[in-house]
Amino acid sequence: MRSECSRRGRFQRRSELPGEMNFSGAADSLGGVCLGTEGGFATLLVLLLLTALFLYGAEGYVRANAENRMAHREAQSRQAVYAAEGGIEWAKDELLLNPDLKAGRLSLDGGEVAIAVESASDPKGGSREEVYLVTSTARVGRAERKISVVLKRSLGRWLVLCYREIHQ
Repeated sequence: MRSECSRRGRFQRRSELPGEMNFSGAADSLGGVCLGTEGGFATLLVLLLLTALFLYGAEGYVRANAENRMAHREAQSRQAVYAAEGGIEWAKDELLLNPDLKAGRLSLDGGEVAIAVESASDPKGGSREEVYLVTSTARVGRAERKISVVLKRSLGRWLVLCYREIHQ
């Protein structure tokens, strides 16, 4: 009759040399020692450890990637604000040359700015100076920012009566 160990293929004969003892496993009825009875547990432990390490690495990658995307979007958002402010400055210069300006469009590297101009009378009256509502919408990547400014030309200078960043 074959032992349980020999059927699994993990059977080793005991040493025949005098004084040499082998305690690495359980003895079977044929005088052999069954090796690897705890090998399945060690393999399972190694697999669990590797899985945990993989999950920690994957979590680190996901967090780093998310932080990178957030930083990129924040940079695009700031660039869009600066581009919209640049559109307001462009409209100020163009209104000096053409007081009847209604709209304009600028193309920038990686973005675009659309400017809309509305002429309005001075709400306080008494002055013949023109008041303009200038709205600048900038788009850089996925970020879009809109700034609205009420401008008044007085004594050769532009006065900003109202400045708003419009959040949508």
